[in-house]
Amino acid sequence: MSTSSGKRKSSGKPTGAEDASAASNALIDTCHDYAASADTPRLSLMDDENFPPLPVTPEKPPNKKGKSNAAGADIVATLSKLINNRSDDLKSLIQDNTVQITSLRGNVEALCNQMSEVKGKVSQLELALDKEKKRFSTLDLRNTDMERYS
Repeated sequence: MSTSSGKRKSSGKPTGAEDASAASNALIDTCHDYAASADTPRLSLMDDENFPPLPVTPEKPPNKKGKSNAAGADIVATLSKLINNRSDDLKSLIQDNTVQITSLRGNVEALCNQMSEVKGKVSQLELALDKEKKRFSTLDLRNTDMERYS
């Protein structure tokens, strides 16, 4: 049985099996030092002398050597020229697209006007067709009446 601290309770006299296992358990003696009793010396593979504490890191990084401000200014100037050139290219592309979109808008509006004209003509033709159907049906009735009397 084990107590809350993880140590073994002994009833006074060890039994034969407990005495033999305690004397020959090298694994507990060398690696599992947490299972060892308080009176046995602690053997650890990781001593404090082998692993000293880490050095304190400085708060500021050391100054970079070898690069001057002139080279940094040249890099900044080159990058700003590239950015300006690319933004000018984008601006011209956007202007071209704007012109094309405006012309497409005019074309779409013209097509919408033509469609509304065609819709008006179609509705007029539907009305004329209805009139002609009525006229035809009346003429057909007259024709059948005339054939009956003849």
